[in-house]
Order: sequence, then structure tokens, then C-alpha cells
Amino acid sequence: MSERLYPAAAGAPLRDEPGWSPGIAASAPAPRRIVNPAPVRPPTSPGEAFAAHAKAAKAGLSQKRSYIRLIFLTDLLVVSIAILVGHLVRFKGAPSGTNVPYLLVGVGLGVAWLLCLYGSRCYDEHFLGYGQDEYRRVVGASLKLAGVIAIGA
Repeated sequence: MSERLYPAAAGAPLRDEPGWSPGIAASAPAPRRIVNPAPVRPPTSPGEAFAAHAKAAKAGLSQKRSYIRLIFLTDLLVVSIAILVGHLVRFKGAPSGTNVPYLLVGVGLGVAWLLCLYGSRCYDEHFLGYGQDEYRRVVGASLKLAGVIAIGA
């Protein structure tokens, strides 16, 4: 290597000449090695790999199910209050004057709406809390019920 590939400072020794130093890279300490690493045994079956995380998975599933129950009960409470307030505002506590039991019709519509939400997978754990898709399912279920009521009436 008598030729220089890249221009260097004047008077700098070449690689094969005495006084040449490899630089910082050669003087850096070697990386540390673990002397006796603990043996890691891979799982022998998918069931064993799942069992390693079963407790955490079970806790997460329990939290999701309790959250879904809470959302369902909140929906049930809000629909029930809306039906009751609507009935009281419309009829002011007096009888309706017809043979149609409007309170039972309201309760039936509330149950039908909750069933429509359930049928549209609005309470599916994969879609809860993911914004746009969650709202799309709720609006879609509500419009389906409104369409069924409009066609049936």
C-alpha cells in the first residue's frame, strides 16, 4: 500500500510505515460478555407458551369483560331513562286515551335497539375504544332499526 487512496495530512504515516496507529476503533475496549448466561429453554408446545402468559391474559380478559358489561348497563340505563322521560313528556302522566300501550312499545323499542347494537357487534372487544369504527357500528345499528320500524309501520 504505497499509494494513498485518500489525501491525508502531509507527513502522516502510511499503513505499512512505522508510526502508523489504527486509531480510536482499535483502542476501544472489547464489548462485555456474559460469563455464564442462564440457559433459556424454548417452549415445547404452543400450550406451554400460552401458559407462561395465561395469568396476564386472564386478567386482561376479565377487565375487558367488565368494561363491556359497564357499557351495556350504561346503554340500558340511558335508554330506559329516555323512554321514561319521553313517555312522561308526551303524555304528562295521564293515560294515552288509546288502546295502544305506549310504555310497553317504548320498552320494546329499547330492547330492540339494544339487540340491534349487539347484533352489529357494537359490544365486541375488538372495536370498543377505536373511535371511528365504533361510532360507525352504533350509527349503522340505529339506522337499521329505524329502517325496520319505517318499513313495518
